[in-house]
Amino acid sequence: MRSPRILVPTIIALSGWLLWPQQGQAISIVPPSLEFGVQPGQTVKTSIKLYNEEDRAYALFSSVSNFTAYGEEGEPTFDFAEQRSDLAGWIDVGAGPYTLKPGDRIEVPIEINVPPEAEPGGHYASVFFGTEPSPKQEGGGQVAVRSLVGTLIILRVEGQVQESGSILEFKPTGSKSKSRLPVDLLLRIRNDGNVHFRPKGTVIVRNIFGGESARLTANDTNGAVLPDSVRRFEVTWQKPDSKDQSGNFFSEFGAEWRNFGFGPYTATATVMYGQSDLTLQATTQFTIIPWRVLLMVLVVLVILILILTVGLKRYNAAVIRHAQQKPPTAGK
Repeated sequence: MRSPRILVPTIIALSGWLLWPQQGQAISIVPPSLEFGVQPGQTVKTSIKLYNEEDRAYALFSSVSNFTAYGEEGEPTFDFAEQRSDLAGWIDVGAGPYTLKPGDRIEVPIEINVPPEAEPGGHYASVFFGTEPSPKQEGGGQVAVRSLVGTLIILRVEGQVQESGSILEFKPTGSKSKSRLPVDLLLRIRNDGNVHFRPKGTVIVRNIFGGESARLTANDTNGAVLPDSVRRFEVTWQKPDSKDQSGNFFSEFGAEWRNFGFGPYTATATVMYGQSDLTLQATTQFTIIPWRVLLMVLVVLVILILILTVGLKRYNAAVIRHAQQKPPTAGK
């Protein structure tokens, strides 16, 4: 029976740091990811750099594991108990140990030997370094917790690659009726092909008159969508100098004034993906009603009308009194 896949976001660092909670020390790695487009039968030679920024020596061992997408946040999940197949089996890296003295920086050579019969499309693995030779298998198919640092290897094997994607959902998060900016828009994209892609494009927000109110980047982190997975992207429309405060009525009034928007809006997401720049598009609507600002404007208008009305009445009364007090003109 196949061993369960283990997601270990708390013990694996793929963004450059390996933490040792007991000693409070760290190892860094560069780069956090490597991406290549290759032909079947091609060999790729590269390297990974390890840095010991601390005041003690470490002996690190390497391991390799394939990964797939977990959830919709772009997190990878690894199967350490799986036999090294697919890309994990193509990667050649010395087992170690690699000794890093305090302040040491070493470069570990990596070789990727793509077999001639490699299936076209995406292949995904990670090279890890840790203080133990390999992840320990415990009872019940569990993998013991340990500290690892790794570099993602993302490979695209050329050939009859299938690029296919769709927008599953595009909508504002929470209610479609807001009282102010910011407005968070959720964009969920599915990859139905056999190779990863990085969607790129814009979200254009237009007001009720069709005028452009905002032009936003659809994937500002350049995140990838792996095959047979869904990834969510959040696009936020906000004012760059706004301060998002909340609290009592007057605090919210100030927030609405600084983050003002009014009326119905239409947001259109247009994204392209793949080497052929295939296009996806979706539209959603939302409404911004800054009711606190409108209420305060109404109160001010009512006060001004009352002041003008009372002032006009007093002026008319003063004119009448003045006319009544004026003595009649004697006849000639």
